[in-house]
Amino acid sequence: MPLSPLQGHQQMRAALAKSVRDQDLPHSLLLHGPEGIGKERFGLWLAQRIVCDAPAAETEPCGSCLHCRLVERLEHPDVHWFFPLPRPDAAGDRLREKLEEARAAELAARRADPFHLPQYERAPAYFLAAVRTLQELAGTRPAMGSRKVFVVGDAEAMVPQESSQEAANAFLKLLEEPPADTTLVLTSSTPGALLPTIRSRVLPVRLLPLAEAEVRDFLVRRKEVPETRAEAVAGLAAGAIGRALRLLPAGDAPGPLERQRQAGRALLVAATADSPAVRPAAPAAARERRRAGRRRSRAGRAGVPCPGPTPHRSRAP
Repeated sequence: MPLSPLQGHQQMRAALAKSVRDQDLPHSLLLHGPEGIGKERFGLWLAQRIVCDAPAAETEPCGSCLHCRLVERLEHPDVHWFFPLPRPDAAGDRLREKLEEARAAELAARRADPFHLPQYERAPAYFLAAVRTLQELAGTRPAMGSRKVFVVGDAEAMVPQESSQEAANAFLKLLEEPPADTTLVLTSSTPGALLPTIRSRVLPVRLLPLAEAEVRDFLVRRKEVPETRAEAVAGLAAGAIGRALRLLPAGDAPGPLERQRQAGRALLVAATADSPAVRPAAPAAARERRRAGRRRSRAGRAGVPCPGPTPHRSRAP
């Protein structure tokens, strides 16, 4: 199944498409912005625009050439999508094989379901073995076109692993000396967490949240969510389609973000609940404080000292 079309970000799409047309797109970019607004999907859109056979004057990829169709199916041999993964139970060369198997399985899941939401039992990260794979692919010649494009999602996870600087140094070397036929597109929701040496070697491109109407229209047209429900979810999504998808039900169960929201609401209710004996006293106490404030104000104008508020005693039921 092809990727769902990129939603929104029209102004930045036009700006980067112009850079592609003018052949002055930097070798390394960092797409950053709030979580869930489509940064990795934008990176894949940019990769598609770079390899597309469309006339140079076009802003959007044509969507019909072989390059475009392969990118949309996540099968283009010159477009590589990397993302953090949990560490498999392996070491050495076997670890590298296992990580590539896990990446292939995750890509297959995303091909089968364009709205697939990964869920891992262990915290995902980048490991030296994955960086070596990326570095090796970057050193090869393009298989179909004239360029290779790497989309590196959640790049803030590109930190030294296993008490070693090798992974970070290998990636930094690639950023410092990228092959002439290679474009690196990093994404991050927390660019401040990136290593300073990585931030200094990429062009930052900020993506903004989508309009609420864009999120609502996406839910209605792509997910076939009823209009009323789509409007409610879009209002909670803060301009992020990824957040909206996590608010939608997963089968018969609430979505992961909806479960968190319900749990947070339950905690808030529990924390603010009063006993029945205390609850009736609250309005009377508030009224007494207001009266005391008015007495002090009048007394101040008249130059007469005024006693403080009368302690409130709740009446027995």
